Amino acid sequence: MSMTSGNGGGKIRILIADDHEMVLDVFAMYLSSASDMEVTTGKTLEEALEHITASGPFDVVLLDLDGEDGTESLTELHGHTKGRILVLTRSHDASLHDQAILAGARGVLGKWERPNTLLKAIARVSEGEMWIDRDATSRIFMELARKKAARATDPVQQRISSLTRR
Repeated sequence: MSMTSGNGGGKIRILIADDHEMVLDVFAMYLSSASDMEVTTGKTLEEALEHITASGPFDVVLLDLDGEDGTESLTELHGHTKGRILVLTRSHDASLHDQAILAGARGVLGKWERPNTLLKAIARVSEGEMWIDRDATSRIFMELARKKAARATDPVQQRISSLTRR
């Protein structure tokens, strides 16, 4: 499988942020074995942010969602990078997956997935696609529609939206 960077060619630049050293090393080794991937690692959110500042943009950021900060680290990271964030989790909780997408992740990948699925997900996300299943897509669109409907029926919001700039 040949993969190219979503930024116009060359290697896909990947930053892996995971606080489990063994997991971090195994992912880094596996991804580095692909000739078209360049991998950088960080054990903490702070390390990941330092790499982003020092090394320039990454195409894909793999973020462990199972850490202490969960979606808060995703929100923080999303504010500091233009790289597309793909979260990794061992959780089967659909609401957690949906929260990650709503917080800015471009995909959610279960840690139980096969290794070649990780390569496919990275390739698709680096090309600008989303990596979520159909059920998640449906749930997320329904949640967004509910929020929009709630705002539309809120009389205070209606009055505020009718105000002119002046």
